[in-house]
Amino acid sequence: MFAGENWRWVYVGCAVPSLLAIAYVPRWVEADRGTAPEPWLAQLVQYARKQTYRLAGYASFGGVSMHFVVIGFSPVFFESQGVDLRLVGVLLAAGRFLSAPVKLVGGAMYDRRGGPWTARLMMVSTAVLGLPMLLLPAQVGVWMLVPFVGMAVSVLPVSNAMLVAALPAQSGWGIGTFRAGLLGSAALLSAIMSGLLSLGVPLSALMLAALGLPALVAVAMHRAAAC
Repeated sequence: MFAGENWRWVYVGCAVPSLLAIAYVPRWVEADRGTAPEPWLAQLVQYARKQTYRLAGYASFGGVSMHFVVIGFSPVFFESQGVDLRLVGVLLAAGRFLSAPVKLVGGAMYDRRGGPWTARLMMVSTAVLGLPMLLLPAQVGVWMLVPFVGMAVSVLPVSNAMLVAALPAQSGWGIGTFRAGLLGSAALLSAIMSGLLSLGVPLSALMLAALGLPALVAVAMHRAAAC
């Protein structure tokens, strides 16, 4: 908004501190970690060996992919098929409101059945709700935005709980690295989407393909729950 035609340089400038942090932050150690605190990279290797930590990453990426692909492009998708953009906005907002009780139910299921079981159910539900939303005539499928958004965005609190459960006390690096990796994966996903769209790949095909991600996450959660 402030840079006009040179808006891309704003993003480049914001990336510089992150690049500097990549070079310097691995030298840091957390306070009160004992007489021989482990560096950041060594802690990250330990965390990555934990199944729950990895599963939290899978679930978060499944939710983020819905944010940046299906939900993010839904206004363009439905408007191109003749749906009033104002209706799309209202339904997206309604889905956000619906996510509040869905998150409460998800938390209760997490307490009763565990993180992998709950994330699997939510990812399967997301894929099942997304298919008719995209495949039905747009004037009908657009109404599926409400339950789809309500379910898709609600898996993130479950993955957050899985993350915290996987880490020991004073694990700020583990949480910070997790979040940074999630943002990086979202940026990469957005770049891939932009590249494919510029090559002429239909948006509907990309959105349908993205629904395969929560299905893959559900498979990973099923295997973990079966162990």
